[in-house]
Amino acid sequence: MHCERCSGKMSYEGFYGGESSGVWFYPGWRCIHCGALVDQVIALNRRLNQSALRQEQIDEDDDDTVSPRRFAAASKSHLDDDDDF
Repeated sequence: MHCERCSGKMSYEGFYGGESSGVWFYPGWRCIHCGALVDQVIALNRRLNQSALRQEQIDEDDDDTVSPRRFAAASKSHLDDDDDF
């Protein structure tokens, strides 16, 4: 596995913590070059954010297109304006 930040090698690690609220453990990956961490939650959030960004791009692209219904309505209003001359 390679680091997304620096393309370095990732090492599997177990993370421990929590003294007062109980002990917790979670598995993850740490880059041996830059120290970046990736676990299941980080990976899920990155996928969700990428999906949301793709959806925003699709929505922006859809705003630039003219549907047949909008085209017909615009053409009709344009023809109505010409009758005034």
